[in-house]
Amino acid sequence: MTRTALQLSLCLMIACGGGGQSLKVDTSNPAAVEKAVRTVMDGLDQEQDDLAMAMKMAVLTMKEIGPAAIPTLVDYLEHGSQRISTTASVALGEIGAEAIPALLEALESEKQIVSMMAARSLGNMGPAAAPAVPALFELFKDGISYPDTLDGRSAVVSLGKIGEPAVAYVVGKLEDEDDRFDALRILEAIGPPAKSAVPALLDMLEAGGEDQEEVLRALASIEAPASIVVPAIVDLVEAEGALNEWMARPLAGYGAGAAQAVPLLVKLLSSDDDDTRLSAARVLGAIGPADDSVIPALAKCLESEDALLAAAAASALGAIGPQAKASLLALKALASHPDEGAAAAAGAAI
Repeated sequence: MTRTALQLSLCLMIACGGGGQSLKVDTSNPAAVEKAVRTVMDGLDQEQDDLAMAMKMAVLTMKEIGPAAIPTLVDYLEHGSQRISTTASVALGEIGAEAIPALLEALESEKQIVSMMAARSLGNMGPAAAPAVPALFELFKDGISYPDTLDGRSAVVSLGKIGEPAVAYVVGKLEDEDDRFDALRILEAIGPPAKSAVPALLDMLEAGGEDQEEVLRALASIEAPASIVVPAIVDLVEAEGALNEWMARPLAGYGAGAAQAVPLLVKLLSSDDDDTRLSAARVLGAIGPADDSVIPALAKCLESEDALLAAAAASALGAIGPQAKASLLALKALASHPDEGAAAAAGAAI
């Protein structure tokens, strides 16, 4: 018996439960291949002493059989047992590029479980699945432009696993007005693996337009360096004359890395816009005492007639912690404020 045939027989025997019956498969005979694949896959539905090992050996068996197993494995993507559908998905990914045409067809299935598992299979191939990127992009769009559906989430995860070929394609879609929003949401969902998209996103931020919120969300999710993103946000805030929530969120996310924004944020505590003042206080709490002006500026807000601002300042000082002890007397005074929210925030900070 050849080495390959021996390995195949061993895999089949173990995947079927180790019952001592070794199966030989003529991979040139479609009927024989289908029987072998179904024997192994259906065997996973039985009770297993070591399910993880049984699934692993089933995958190895399918990989040994190779492309001949693809049509039957695709059928198993919609199996009611998660262990079986997952094994089929992993096996197709292991078989590799020769499974792509069948998986592309499966992506178009009206059954969400099939398109979801097909997307996962393609993602497991990594960069080799680059030809599937356009179809995965469309699968995401079909999920109402958000990764809220099972197949939409799977499409995003798979695009991230495919890596640079996927990111390059999605970045190209930023030029298309009809696809721009979806492309931004995909880059946000992919996260750090989409770092090569940062220059294009910064260009969009500088150019302005209706998508600035989504651009910032994508940059924050990708974890673009604060040294690049924070100055861009500062410029935006200065141009707008206000600190919107979607600008404040990434600044707060950078924490101390957003120290460059502190002088502007301190200034915004005196803004005429209520939301801007509140956002500035909250972000300063997240950044911390980057310079000597932060704690005194927040402490002054504790005396504000605006109870919401006083509460936000108290929470910010509480987030800063022991370094804000100079504000303790003002916090104690605020703790007896008639506004319950402001009093509670002060009490929590103390």
